[in-house]
Parts: sequence; structure tokens; C-alpha cells
Amino acid sequence: MPQDIKDILVGILLGDAHIRRRSPTCNSNLIFAQTAVKHKEYFYYVYGFFKPFCIKDYSPLLNMNLNKKTNKVYSSLSFSTMQLPCFNIYHEMFYISKIKIVPHNIYDLLTPKGLAFWIMLVLSIFVFFLPNYLGDSLNCLAFMPITSYNDALSNKNKAITENEGKSGIYQWTHLDSNKSYVGSSVNLGRRLRNYFNTTFISHTTRKLMVINKALLKYGYSKFKLEILEYCTPKDLAKREQYYMNQISPKYNILKTAYSSLGYKHTEEALKKVQSNLQKLNLSKSIKVKVTNLETNLSVEFVSLREAAKSLNTNKTTLKKYIVQSKLFKDIYKLESDLSVSNYDSNYLNHPNSIKIEVIDLELNTVTNYASIRAASRVLDINHNTIRKYFERNQKSPYKGRYIFKKVM
Repeated sequence: MPQDIKDILVGILLGDAHIRRRSPTCNSNLIFAQTAVKHKEYFYYVYGFFKPFCIKDYSPLLNMNLNKKTNKVYSSLSFSTMQLPCFNIYHEMFYISKIKIVPHNIYDLLTPKGLAFWIMLVLSIFVFFLPNYLGDSLNCLAFMPITSYNDALSNKNKAITENEGKSGIYQWTHLDSNKSYVGSSVNLGRRLRNYFNTTFISHTTRKLMVINKALLKYGYSKFKLEILEYCTPKDLAKREQYYMNQISPKYNILKTAYSSLGYKHTEEALKKVQSNLQKLNLSKSIKVKVTNLETNLSVEFVSLREAAKSLNTNKTTLKKYIVQSKLFKDIYKLESDLSVSNYDSNYLNHPNSIKIEVIDLELNTVTNYASIRAASRVLDINHNTIRKYFERNQKSPYKGRYIFKKVM
């Protein structure tokens, strides 16, 4: 368990957090709950630190309880980690005969970071009276990263491995100038792997990005890499915007997350885009829109061949990524009517076909299909699964990613 997580654990254990150990032969697990309405933001902030200790695809529980005395319904949020050996020592320190106590060595255990979490949990009323005493202890809480890699170069493999498959917000900070860059990704490990690839970031389509230029100029050892928060793909834009507003990172030219607002392309870049557009094949073919998610620059190609040529690949490979709704080279979002033209033709005239709309929360795309079967073949989801989604009047995303809607 990292030291910063240990500090936070001590802080919340002094409050409402609880460690349960069913028997001496079992490992312990952490349980944390908060009133849903009043402390929702704080709850999810704490949950972000301990999410790696929960089972895969775990979601916090929303509990609704009726108070018989007041006849009011109260809600609360809670999460429970896996039973792990790292929690055993804290059960021994904080419990005697199943009764919670304050450890005798609390002065050694409680750090400024732990104190900040404790105050936010149970003593927030005193924040207004103790500013001189607490100082930076409270300020650090607002932007306390989940994980920090002070020397990005020496922690390269660790950063990639620990964040593989995780969705969240990251920050690069130049140690000498303190200039920073805030970004987000549905797969932090994959994004970081690209950052640490000098060939990748020095490519002509990426080398003009300010953060890439800084990494190439100063070197990775001059940067600190931080994971600010883990969150679901659908919350990425909102949470990235939050940190951009609070931090005002100097390396971010875009002032709005996932937009090109405020960004001025260089004359060289504009001429290159115009030149590529002039070379497009004007013959009838499948149009492809390519969006670079790092620069938010979009180019629409009139043919699959021209799009493949521009991305230095072949039509077959590009077609595969379009049909499977996958990011090409981890940064290019591909939009086309290819899936409809290839798969929907057999169902267009079927009298019982149900047209549907599919919202992909991971890629932030909306695609219309002429039938349920057409969508099922493209998404590789059984058509009966989609039918049951409608029969149950389900509103939550399928596998946390797809939302299906009937097109009337």
C-alpha cells in the first residue's frame, strides 16, 4: 500500500471508516459510508483512492432506509474493499475486542494529509477557525493526486502498469517552471505508453502539441506525472474541465475539455490540412471522418482509401476499426456510414425491422442502425441481448458503455 494511501486511511479511520475482520484466520477489508446528498462529492473522492482495492468493475452501493420514528427515507453511499492482508495491521491498531479505539501511537500515524481527511470527514466546522494551524494541509486536499510519480522517467514502467485499463485524469508538471498539462483518457496505461514513446509524440501530427514539445525538449526526468482522479469514461470531460478550471494548466492551449475552443492552429498546420483536402478523391465512395482526440482536429475524407493513406495504413485495417468502433492508434476516432452500408442492406426492407440509435459512452459517438441485428453484428453483441434491453425498459448503459434507443 502506497504511503499516501496509508495516510488517508488513518485519517478516515479516525472518522466513519470501519475495518472488518470476520475471524483471525481471515484478512480484513475496509468499509466506508457517507450520507449520499450531503457528502456525495467527498465520498467519491475517497472512493477514488481505494478503488484499486475493490473487485473489478465494482460500483458503490446506494442504500435507502426508512426511519420509522420520523417516517423519512434517508439515503447513503457505501463501498467495501476486498479482504486483503494490508488492512490487517490497521485492524490490530484501531480495534480491541471488536471495539474501535484511537491507537496509542496516533501522533506518529497522523500526517497532515491524514489530518485533512479527518477534518473533512467529521470536524469540517472547525476549518474556519484553524486556518493558521492547518495551513497547506487543507489546501492540499483539493488537488491531492491519487498517485504521484515524481521522476517520470524512472517510474515509466510503474506508471504504465499501475494504470493499465483505468479511466481517469492525469497531469504532467515541469519541475523547474511548474507549468503543467491536464488530460484524460479511457485507458491511462495506453495513453501513458504513447507519451513515453518519443517516436509517437514526435510524429508530424503530434509534435506541435505543447506538452509533447516540452517533453521532447526537457526530457521525462524533468517532469512529475500525477493521476489526479479515476472516474468512469462518461465523466471524463466533466472531471477534466473541473481540474482545468481549478489549476489553469499553462501547457493546455484548449480552455475547454474535449473542444477546440480557443485553439489557433499554426499556418503550417492549416496549409497541410487544406493541401490534404485538395488531394481527396472526389469519386463516389464511403466517407470517413477522422478526429484526433489529442488535438481535436477533424478531417473528413471522401473515401476509405484516402483516409487509410493519410493514417499510413490500409483499407482493410481501417475498415476493421470502423466496424468494431475502436480508436485507431489509440487517438483517432473514426466515424463513417461503412457499418450501415456493409451490414444493414439485408434488413433495410424487412417489414419488422426496428431502427435503433446506439450511444457509445466510451468513444462519445452516436450511430443509427436500420435494425437490431445490424447493430448486434457491428457491436458483436447478441441481438437478443439488445431486445431484452428494450423489453426491460433498461435505462442504464449496457456494460457501462452502450445506451440503446428506438428511433421512431
